[in-house]
Amino acid sequence: MSLEEKRLTILAVDDTPSNIDAVKCILKAEYNVQATTSGKMALKILEKQKPDLILLDIMMPEMDGYEVLKQIRSDQSNQAIPVIFLTAKTDISDELEGFKLGAIDYITKPFCPVRLKARIKVHIELACSRQLLEKQNIELEESLKLREDIERITQHDLKLPLTSIIGLPQLLLLSDLTDRQKEMVTDIRNSGQTMLKMINLSLDLFKMERNLYNLTPIAVDIRSTILNVFSEQKSLAMQYGIELKILNKETEVLPKISGEPLLIYSLLSNLCKNAIEASPKDKTVSILVSHSDCITLTIENSGEVAEHIRSSFFDKFTTSGKYNGTGLGTYSAKLITEVQRGKIDLDSSCKGKTKVLISLPIAN
Repeated sequence: MSLEEKRLTILAVDDTPSNIDAVKCILKAEYNVQATTSGKMALKILEKQKPDLILLDIMMPEMDGYEVLKQIRSDQSNQAIPVIFLTAKTDISDELEGFKLGAIDYITKPFCPVRLKARIKVHIELACSRQLLEKQNIELEESLKLREDIERITQHDLKLPLTSIIGLPQLLLLSDLTDRQKEMVTDIRNSGQTMLKMINLSLDLFKMERNLYNLTPIAVDIRSTILNVFSEQKSLAMQYGIELKILNKETEVLPKISGEPLLIYSLLSNLCKNAIEASPKDKTVSILVSHSDCITLTIENSGEVAEHIRSSFFDKFTTSGKYNGTGLGTYSAKLITEVQRGKIDLDSSCKGKTKVLISLPIAN
């Protein structure tokens, strides 16, 4: 709300009528000025209507300005009203007491009319800005709640057609198919199951953003998880002419990761897909598993991350060079890693290469 949208109201409280007249004369051209010579009457006025700002004297009979301000601030509905002390008391201790009780400014008499108008304008604009910010915060909270509700509805609606995508291939596998046909039908079934898992994961990511996710870690076999990711990504890799390779020997015994299987699968699937799409054709995307006090997964591909996005690589909506890129893949990877008490980093130190390093705890 700006000053131009409506004529704002100022309540002046001073036991001296001549002071009231002076304030009205100075402000009447720009504001509606209400006035009273009593603190008690000012409180009664506030019960019926709320001014946009209050000018309050301190030295008044029956109830001084300090007590008036205490009672104003004790009412929750009056908390946002700016109160300026306009007083003949010039001692610094009086001024500090005024600020302590909740005044937003302290002006001593005799006052400069131009300065008074300027300070009133500033404080009213600040109050209006705070009100707008509070309104926007409420709207943001409502939109987040709506987003969560839509996520739940979308999950439910998408799951219904997936029952056929997952179930029908299972029936087809019971019929007389060639080995190649069985392989393709199995891929369809597996892709449907993966999609179902990802739908279930979407709401979990929303909870991770708000620090509401409840982690339930178990021991996860990292080699089999990587091989499953490679199996899922093989069609995309073939399309780009990319070879997928795990650098650890098959005979090497790897410790298990402490985490959630779906989260780790989704983490590697996202990063592997990104690596394939970012790599030049006919190159290799590799994963190396190393371990000491934790397990480190190093995903490497040819090609370099654009220099201008390296510092924000894991930020939300960061993307570069992808026509349909959303910038959510690396962001979700960061959320998934951190919720499992891990760390994720980008290494662009090797020219012509990109490495993403993920450190996750070892299962007991």
